[in-house]
Amino acid sequence: MNRRPNAFTLVELLVVLTIIGVTAAVVVPRLRGGFGGMRGREAALTLAQTIRLAQMLAVDRQRTVRLHIETEQGRYRMELATDAAGTEFTAAPGMAGVTVALPEHVRFEDVGFAFDTDGSPDVLEFAPDGTWSSGRLVLTDGAERHLVRVREGFGQVEVVCLTNEPDGRKEQAYDKLLANPL
Repeated sequence: MNRRPNAFTLVELLVVLTIIGVTAAVVVPRLRGGFGGMRGREAALTLAQTIRLAQMLAVDRQRTVRLHIETEQGRYRMELATDAAGTEFTAAPGMAGVTVALPEHVRFEDVGFAFDTDGSPDVLEFAPDGTWSSGRLVLTDGAERHLVRVREGFGQVEVVCLTNEPDGRKEQAYDKLLANPL
């Protein structure tokens, strides 16, 4: 009677460790890239929510609200008109002095608005009736690009992922959106 011991052989252990190593080598790099895209997506969704908040604040206070985009610094801030004419502005209530910075490694790649009253290309203005001009903001984190598109009028704010696929489909969609963004 040849009795087998209740243990694994060295060869069996090496095979299992090799399988684990190969699996980790394939999966871990994909996870790292996925987290980068999540930072950009989260920043784009937060910006879209801020745009919606600015519209609601303009209607609620019956004052003009501006969202200033500081592209080079990677941040934005909201201001509320202190007069009915919309010529003097201060930090928006609840946002007093708050400048929202984009997360680390996320930056504005492209910003464009169809119309603004102060001549600055990086200001989105909301009228007391809730209307605004159209525009687009593209954020990138190196792994992914996200378009925050603002439709004119009472508007719609949408976030579209523009990540490049190897076959170029999303790159073509991105080029089409920028060619006719508003």
